[in-house]
Amino acid sequence: MKVMFSSYMLSSTKDTSIDLDFSGSFSELINLLCNIYGPEFESLILTDGKLSTKAVILINNTFLNKEDGLDRMLLNTDVISFVPVVAGG
Repeated sequence: MKVMFSSYMLSSTKDTSIDLDFSGSFSELINLLCNIYGPEFESLILTDGKLSTKAVILINNTFLNKEDGLDRMLLNTDVISFVPVVAGG
């Protein structure tokens, strides 16, 4: 599985991407990534145990539904992208 990070998420991951031998639920992936990258990364992804609005998450270039996204099952061949929400005027 390839997991990609962009923009200000790089300040907590220091990696633009990571390759993992992983298949399981999205929740399990989040726990693994939080163990690797720590609380700063976790604060960008989770709010009160739910997926945060601070990031858009794509699985194989398709938006993850944040309502039931933590239960989504992932395959080792999936590509996950964490894209921070950026606003401006």
